[in-house]
Amino acid sequence: MKQKKLTNPSVVIGILKKAGLRLTKGLGQHFLVDENIRRKIIEAADLDNSDVVLEVGPGIGTLSQEIAPKVKKLWLIELDETFIPILKENVPSDNTEIRNEDALQINMASLDPAPTKMVSNLPYNIAAPLIIRLLSETTIERFVLMVQHEAATRLSAGPHSKEYGALTVKVAYFAKIKKLFDVSNQVLLPKPNVRSAVIEITRRPGQKADARLFKLIGGLFAHRRKSVKRGLILAGYNKETAEKALQESGIDPKKRPENLVVVDFQALDTSLAKV
Repeated sequence: MKQKKLTNPSVVIGILKKAGLRLTKGLGQHFLVDENIRRKIIEAADLDNSDVVLEVGPGIGTLSQEIAPKVKKLWLIELDETFIPILKENVPSDNTEIRNEDALQINMASLDPAPTKMVSNLPYNIAAPLIIRLLSETTIERFVLMVQHEAATRLSAGPHSKEYGALTVKVAYFAKIKKLFDVSNQVLLPKPNVRSAVIEITRRPGQKADARLFKLIGGLFAHRRKSVKRGLILAGYNKETAEKALQESGIDPKKRPENLVVVDFQALDTSLAKV
């Protein structure tokens, strides 16, 4: 059976109309209708037949259609049950399994074989918490994701910038992040009010979730305009403990959280555990 051209706006509108759906932003989906951008995303993922790929929010299957023939296994997690029959029609592949579940709640261990890569046009509202969850709870090695431009900027920000925050540091603890290219809102239906960007996240080997470290990072960035010393006190540490830990870790107490990199937070965390 000939595949539908899912990057054609008329085809997308026709599919939604047939399913009784109106093309509105309320669907929570922005469908990619540009063949060149789809090609660039798939090429960036560097897929082969040994890969087990996770896609979250596949919608009508625009990326899935291209991923499935290239990989060993494709997991599709779609929260909106309306799209399940559409996916089954558009991605008829023996190596594809569709789960009608919430990606923020699904038991990741139930995905067997476990995903090695993730390729997705992520729903804007779940990108940040989902990325942290997947880095914490899975062994996915590489992510190629289309996200809101603002999220891409926050994730890839460097220290000393206003975009640099707790999310940036937590993701950097797990992985290297790179923004690959910007995506115009003109290539999405319905057209969002903001631009998007495609990012690449490559996991650092051996990094495990560290709840104590993440609590410290979150606590300091809750007072990002304060000095690190003042931030520690506001986070519940007494003055003496804060001063000793900062001295031992070699961190200037007058610096702000946005001036610290991952290794600084790790050193401070280690010192706080000793004093």
